[in-house]
Amino acid sequence: MSQQRIGLKSHESLTALIGAIIMLVFWLTIATFPDFFFFNPFENPDLLRRIELTISTIGWILISTAIPLILYLFARGNRRLLSLLPVLALIWPISLVIAQITNYFQTGEIYIDYLVNFPIFFFTDIAIPLIVIVLWYDLRKIDIAVEVHPEYSH
Repeated sequence: MSQQRIGLKSHESLTALIGAIIMLVFWLTIATFPDFFFFNPFENPDLLRRIELTISTIGWILISTAIPLILYLFARGNRRLLSLLPVLALIWPISLVIAQITNYFQTGEIYIDYLVNFPIFFFTDIAIPLIVIVLWYDLRKIDIAVEVHPEYSH
């Protein structure tokens, strides 16, 4: 019996394309709202807020750039970093939720209306992380080596 990789070839182009779309949409959003993304977290006098804003900055860099790169590498046959996808996908939205909770306790206000006022943030803050997790769940099952009877392999 020989071993054959199944399912991967049909998903390579799609995986790379999804990564490219994530990168494109995220970076177009960053270009549209640069003040939301580009700031110095250490200018905030509150230590807790500085930490949260630093983690948030790391989170959007990872989801906008590292995740598409990992998807591209997977499409090229390198699946070593695939297990990082769910963690990297969640840093950004979790950091936003924590920042919202902190802001609520410090000021009594919560700012989630930006999701309604600027719907693209619904895509970047909620949909992309969910898409990446679902994609990771499916991709981790694709590259399984299976034994195939020689008469069925080409």
